[in-house]
Amino acid sequence: MMMPVKMADGRMMNMIEMLMMKPTVANPPTTATTTTRKPPDPCVPRCPAGYVQVPDQSVSNKCFRAGRGQASFTAADAECSETTNANLWCPGSIAEDRSVRSKLKLGTETLRIGCNDQDKDASYTCKGTERKCDPKNPSFGEKAEGTAGCSVGERCDGDEKGYCVNIAFDGSSKDKKKWLLVECNSENLFVCEVPIIPC
Repeated sequence: MMMPVKMADGRMMNMIEMLMMKPTVANPPTTATTTTRKPPDPCVPRCPAGYVQVPDQSVSNKCFRAGRGQASFTAADAECSETTNANLWCPGSIAEDRSVRSKLKLGTETLRIGCNDQDKDASYTCKGTERKCDPKNPSFGEKAEGTAGCSVGERCDGDEKGYCVNIAFDGSSKDKKKWLLVECNSENLFVCEVPIIPC
């Protein structure tokens, strides 16, 4: 005869009842599921559509594009402004000038740049950046001699207009470049520049 056995919960059960019980299985331990994540694609700084970088990034870390044709300063500035943060190009070195001209196949063309004195204070700045540019003492090339009988940095009698600046090819000048003061409504080829889009 089978004797009842006292269970842990205080109940009394005989052997047959114990055999009829469903086994209780502790919940299996949970394991954290690991998902393998693909690393993000490496970020590559880029230029806006239509703009290109020069091959040597140490020369300039900006993006450039040639204007659609000749334009006055105001029209060229408006065209460049169609791209966010873009301005008329204001080259900072002869290396940048050469590299941009080469990349955009502009060779010896005379180019309108962002350097101007449209506020008529005889102080030239690069449009959109407020960086100073001095056609009387440029960072490269031959200095400007003035236009229409006016000396650089001076206003002629009755002269109420500010001037804009072009850089022309001149085989006999320093660095083969010469800075020219021109009327802002004259039409010239130009280049737009924009900072590279960061990651």
